[in-house]
Amino acid sequence: MKTGPFKGTKLKKNVNLNLFYSKLLGVYEMELNQVILSILYKRFRSIIVVGTAEGYYFSGLLRFARFDQIVGFEMDDGLREICNHNAKKNCQGKNFSLLGTCFIEELKQTTRGNDLILMDCEGEEETLLNPNEIPSLYKTEIIVECHDIFRPKITETLQKRFSNSHNITKIQARNPSHRDFPFLPVFLTNYLRHTITGILTERPPHMHWLHLTPK
Repeated sequence: MKTGPFKGTKLKKNVNLNLFYSKLLGVYEMELNQVILSILYKRFRSIIVVGTAEGYYFSGLLRFARFDQIVGFEMDDGLREICNHNAKKNCQGKNFSLLGTCFIEELKQTTRGNDLILMDCEGEEETLLNPNEIPSLYKTEIIVECHDIFRPKITETLQKRFSNSHNITKIQARNPSHRDFPFLPVFLTNYLRHTITGILTERPPHMHWLHLTPK
């Protein structure tokens, strides 16, 4: 990767080229960069990535974060295979686990407190992030992409569940600008600004994340 919190991480090229290039340039989900940088200074008992896809976050955290164990879940066999390939390129001798679909029981077994969960699972966050089922979530730092487009009021539900136990920050996705890519040659950003931002835009601006840190 060219820049960003995971600079130096190696990724295998995949068929979704706009996502691949935004990740390669370190500008994928750049709204989270400061949050990701902050967690790299912490140490966690476990890091759990639910919805690894091809392993952008999993490989970056595996390479740079501090943890006792790291576990990834990805239900798609093809993406999990690519994630495994990328993780092996970036593990630097560290152990990791990659599993299939994440259910409540699997998440309960991997969280004990002083953990980090990074979750992108297309609406299943409402089911999985349930502290009544998994009490250790009250002591877990969480970064979750909210998919209210699939299940209305997911964000509101999660905020209510964790309002007493966590400080909650909502992070809004935004449209990228050519100014987000200062490492590109000036002539490219001046004359191809709309093309560049179009290629590297991967999600609508109304999407958002919640960052939950235990009080």
